[in-house]
Amino acid sequence: MNLRASVLLSAALICLVAQTCKALTSAPDEAAFRDLYKQLIEINTTRSVGSCTQAAEAMRARLLAADIPAIDTQILAPADRPKDGALIAAFRPMACRACSTTQRGPEPTGSTNAFA
Repeated sequence: MNLRASVLLSAALICLVAQTCKALTSAPDEAAFRDLYKQLIEINTTRSVGSCTQAAEAMRARLLAADIPAIDTQILAPADRPKDGALIAAFRPMACRACSTTQRGPEPTGSTNAFA
């Protein structure tokens, strides 16, 4: 093997190792996503014994921790199946979040609750 081939092979090997190391380290937002995903998959949401409401509550807690106003989140569940809850959330632009904590937009006419 000549010197030029050795240098090219060494450079390729260094690039491969660098890419592998980069893939093994995760960005902070990726770590946060993995934590969120892990939390969700550990909640039993099967219909027979699980609780979708518990998963919805966990996601609501995450949204509240991310400064989404509580008034913009709601968990709905049928009265006869309290474990079948769902999270409803409104995502507003940052400029509108301050006003959403003190006032709510016009209420819709008629029932929009799918569980009613």
